[in-house]
Amino acid sequence: MQRYKFSFMRHGIALAWLPFLKSQLRMRGTMFLIKKVYENELTALFKIEGEIADHALDYWSEALASLLQQSNKHVLLDCSDITFVSLNIAERLMQQMTNRIFLLNCPTAVQNLVRAAGFATQVLE
Repeated sequence: MQRYKFSFMRHGIALAWLPFLKSQLRMRGTMFLIKKVYENELTALFKIEGEIADHALDYWSEALASLLQQSNKHVLLDCSDITFVSLNIAERLMQQMTNRIFLLNCPTAVQNLVRAAGFATQVLE
């Protein structure tokens, strides 16, 4: 499984824990992993593990784009094993959000960030 975690500071406010994805690929120099754990004809579930820092911004964008390009299925990202996510990574996620991406097991701070960006229906409890 691959892991992603958001833990960042902005203007003295800590926004922590935002899990994301990576498709069973270990990318050179990154510390996050995305693993497909379930798939059916309508949905694909990916587990994100590890840390996603600024140096992995391009890899993160490529991983998200790759997941969406693989099929027209709904993509569920289980964020429960993310240990760190930078603010830039979180912002890139918001830029790449679509109505096919859903976030599962997100910390409250991440849920609030996603909801504030207008994607409240994409956060699953």
